[in-house]
Amino acid sequence: MATAKTAPKATEETKASTPAVVETLKTSYENVTENFKGYSENLGQAGTVASETVRSTYNGVVAFDRALLDVFRANLDSWVEHGRNLTKAPNLIAVAEQHKDFLTKQIEVVSGQIKELSDVAEEQTKASVVPVFAAVDQMVATSKAKKDEKAA
Repeated sequence: MATAKTAPKATEETKASTPAVVETLKTSYENVTENFKGYSENLGQAGTVASETVRSTYNGVVAFDRALLDVFRANLDSWVEHGRNLTKAPNLIAVAEQHKDFLTKQIEVVSGQIKELSDVAEEQTKASVVPVFAAVDQMVATSKAKKDEKAA
């Protein structure tokens, strides 16, 4: 370890470069501090986006389940009504005719229900990703603003 007696004397060049070194260290520290602040903000935003996405996904699942239960209820009611109509049929030919008509109608109804369920699923999926897209748009806008700010 150098002591006062053995330490080399500071030259003019060393004295002149000292403020530059100190300024570089200060700038580096400020940059690190700013980066950590940015990381903290991004982490907070990511948590918010995740929370909103989970909430909207849950709401979407509930909406889809309700639509699915409505489909099941409608189909069950339809089958029960069909069973009642079959018991009132006067003969076997009428039963076969009613059954054919019911199945033809039921195929059309089910295909419409599948389309409705598909629409609900698509709508709810889009609603679930809105927070993610909004966050990405905000990050892009912020990044662009910072870049423009630095350029100015």
